Amino acid sequence: HLVELHAREVAVLVEVREKLVEMDEFKVSFSKVHAHILMHNLLWIATAYVAGILPLVLRSVSMIFAILLVSSVTGKFLYGSTMEAIPFETGIKALMMYMYQRKLKKGKDVSRTNTCGDSQQAY
Repeated sequence: HLVELHAREVAVLVEVREKLVEMDEFKVSFSKVHAHILMHNLLWIATAYVAGILPLVLRSVSMIFAILLVSSVTGKFLYGSTMEAIPFETGIKALMMYMYQRKLKKGKDVSRTNTCGDSQQAY
């Protein structure tokens, strides 16, 4: 069975590699992309200004940036790298892994608990 399984895995890898070779590179005008990003940002800033909520929007964006910065730095400090797929993921994952490792070092049975609570069932 192992030989058949390995042969199937190799066949899948070869097929994936062939599909990647067939793909054409999508040429992008980086100046146009940057211009679109700039225009988008100017548009939402102008909209917030016209609506009279520009200070609130700028404060909110600054707060979100600061929270993401702290989360990312916390994760980098605790885990050694960042892993952002969703906002705050770096800090949350690193904190959970830190708590889990701390439990392991204390010799606690972690097989029936989640990473944070000592008495909660794992899912």
